[in-house]
Amino acid sequence: MRIYETIRCWADGQNALNAAEPSRGAVLQEVAQQALQRLWRQTCLADLAVAYYTDEDWWPLIAQEFDLGPEDADVARNAAYWQRFMQIRHPTRSRNRV
Repeated sequence: MRIYETIRCWADGQNALNAAEPSRGAVLQEVAQQALQRLWRQTCLADLAVAYYTDEDWWPLIAQEFDLGPEDADVARNAAYWQRFMQIRHPTRSRNRV
């Protein structure tokens, strides 16, 4: 059941990013894109979930670089994981090369 809850968090992050005011959404997407560059090595759901629970060595640095508050950091982080999950789930040549 934990993996389902994790995936829901990721989806909620993407939904919040999509619903964000345009200028805020652009910043959050830029942050998510930076995180995606770290996540491309995760090639299956299990690896992605492990990364989600062990990303404390790099994720806070990205959030700090963009001076994100806790709520925006959560949205961007979860959206990045959702986007990578979608790339894994629906692979195409260009989408897997972030």
